[in-house]
Amino acid sequence: MGMVLILRQLALGMKMGLALICILCLGFFLSHSRSTASFSETTPPFYAQNSKNLPAFYLSFQPRALPLAFANLPAGPLKHQLGKLMLRYGQEQDWMQWFQEATQNQQVPGPEILNQLYNQPELAPSLAFLPPALQRLQARSIPWYAYLPRLCFHRCNQFDEWLLGDSTQGYGFLQGNLGFSQSNGLPVLDLILPAASKTLLFSSFALVLGTVLGLFLSVVAVRHQWPGIFFILASIVPSFLIGGFVFLMFDRGGAETPAFANNLNFGSFLLAYKLPLIALTLINTMVFAAHNQTWILAETLRPFFQTALAKGLNPMQALCRHALRAALPLMLTFFVQRLPLLLSGTVVIEVMFGIPGFGRLAWLAVLENDQPLVLGCLLISALAGWASVYLNSLISKNNISYR
Repeated sequence: MGMVLILRQLALGMKMGLALICILCLGFFLSHSRSTASFSETTPPFYAQNSKNLPAFYLSFQPRALPLAFANLPAGPLKHQLGKLMLRYGQEQDWMQWFQEATQNQQVPGPEILNQLYNQPELAPSLAFLPPALQRLQARSIPWYAYLPRLCFHRCNQFDEWLLGDSTQGYGFLQGNLGFSQSNGLPVLDLILPAASKTLLFSSFALVLGTVLGLFLSVVAVRHQWPGIFFILASIVPSFLIGGFVFLMFDRGGAETPAFANNLNFGSFLLAYKLPLIALTLINTMVFAAHNQTWILAETLRPFFQTALAKGLNPMQALCRHALRAALPLMLTFFVQRLPLLLSGTVVIEVMFGIPGFGRLAWLAVLENDQPLVLGCLLISALAGWASVYLNSLISKNNISYR
């Protein structure tokens, strides 16, 4: 029996580790920067990282018709358009030589120009940046097997430097460094940690308050036999509608807004953040009330509950002492599953109310195409989800059902 438990824990750890690696790699590719445009709200100047002439990952695929040197070009729109030109018009060596020289001289045209040249080859003589060998382009036909993919391995790549560090800087993700934001040049951790702490301060309070209110409402609903459809419908109302309702009902103005509520004590902080706190509390209350009512109602149909009533307990005492106690393991499991939403579940509310927290930081990072910051936010969310799943497995393993 002990060996079985050890194997189960080992399998769970391996699955969580594999999931974390997949999320890490996926986040790197989805957040790969393709534009330097930025509209950062922060005061430091724009930070432009030098584009390294490295592929994005260890492995890549390309058609066999393309030369091997093409695989070592950095991934992006320029490489994509250059590959299309080579496949259609040939002259691979001329294209590679021109591209390398243009890259060194910083005279590479935009991908939209290369795409226009691909569709209209008659424009080649009028383009001064093309060498004479590429002034006349003629479409070619290549056999089908030339399009079959060829696996290419890249020992030096962008992901390897981000993960392990490079020879000059010597730091990487495995050494606790997430790099620098492309929007303002600040370290990613210095941006994420203050924003996450601000979000956790009011979202955790809203979660605890919503849990208590949801539990109270669910017990009252079961006691008075309220229909469960009310809480179910209320729990699926979009958060932006709840935020708009809070704006209309509770916004009376004030001296401080969430964007400027800094260096305050806990009470003043909650007062300054009263609108998002009310919105998140309403969301959590409806969600917990809907689930708790279903679970408690199911326990009231069991024989032990009817026996408690037959022994002389009034309905409220039987609910609190027996039905509620029997449903607590499910409630605890659901509460743990909601913990990752303390960070990742506040995006809409923070954007609506202008809170400089974790959710709004991630939203701005996506809009600004800030690769390191997007990846940092994604990684923190993944770690929170991993911790929640592991904690949930420990709770489920040690749960003792009510008898």
